[in-house]
Amino acid sequence: MLHLDMDAFFASVEQLTRPTLRGRPVLVGGLGGRGVVAGASYEARAYGARSAMPMHQARRMVGAGAVVLPPRGGLYSMLSKTVFDALRTRMPVLEMISMDEAFGEPQELAGADAEAVRVFAEELRALIRDRTGLVASIGAGSGKQIAKIASGLAKPDGVRVVTPAEQRGLFEALPVRKLWGIGPVADEKLRRLGIETIGGLAATSSTEIVSVLGATLGPSLHRLAQGIDDRPVAERADAKQVSAETTFAADLMTLDQLRAAVERTGAAAHARLLGDGRAARTVVLKLKKSDMSIVTRSATLPYATADLQTLVATAQRQVIDPLELGPVRLVGVSLGDSPPFGRARCSPTWTRVM
Repeated sequence: MLHLDMDAFFASVEQLTRPTLRGRPVLVGGLGGRGVVAGASYEARAYGARSAMPMHQARRMVGAGAVVLPPRGGLYSMLSKTVFDALRTRMPVLEMISMDEAFGEPQELAGADAEAVRVFAEELRALIRDRTGLVASIGAGSGKQIAKIASGLAKPDGVRVVTPAEQRGLFEALPVRKLWGIGPVADEKLRRLGIETIGGLAATSSTEIVSVLGATLGPSLHRLAQGIDDRPVAERADAKQVSAETTFAADLMTLDQLRAAVERTGAAAHARLLGDGRAARTVVLKLKKSDMSIVTRSATLPYATADLQTLVATAQRQVIDPLELGPVRLVGVSLGDSPPFGRARCSPTWTRVM
């Protein structure tokens, strides 16, 4: 199993297409007071900046030398397509996780030794570099989990092959947070039990894991920690939902302000719906309050439609007056259950900052 991850993709694209940025700390993301980092170059990461960090914090870490740029979604999508079209000439079946990472399971590597896998991975990296000028890291292992961990260990600009013989020793030492599916909350719960490594999780009884992580998540994570991962690579179906979000520099305090925001954000989601050649039945309104709590409300129409007025009106019916709900800092509108009615294509959703 291979996991390919483009290195610092958004920032690398900016440095590739704007040569004067090479070697400089680049931050891609929202430029407003509440903007979030979508991508950081390795030069910026050296200062502690990272994706999903508030932009003001990242800029403070990097200092006056930071180059802050808004995302260019169309360019990223184009280069992503070039990368994965090239990869499909060697691996026809790819499971794309996002526009910059995917799993592959090439048939020609069945039964191959570690050196043959390494050579194949290097050929893929050379193919990407030749077609786009971009750099990728690749991890290889017996399943998706270990391949993803291996690609993280390969960064930046490398290949890491983890053999079955190495896997147990690697898991014994790795922090449990490295396990796909373990977030801050689960990590804290496990630490209270004294479980800090993947090996420690594997050695804990399944009964105890279920009591801490629940009957749904617990058993699957326990199996992954034990190196049991038989999930196949499968092409993902076309997205069945499009959405748009807007984060505001100042909280929305009145009903009129909120309705105007829903109107604009709904129109942005509708534009993506039409661009994907889809209709929608389900409309979801997402409101993030100033205390960071999130309220979502949804409504399902009796029929699918691509009519802007109908869809935005449905979103407006889900609105809660900020005087009742509290100040609102983010508005999102999602249009779902949307089977293609024409040529479908997938495009990323960007969060705008206002």
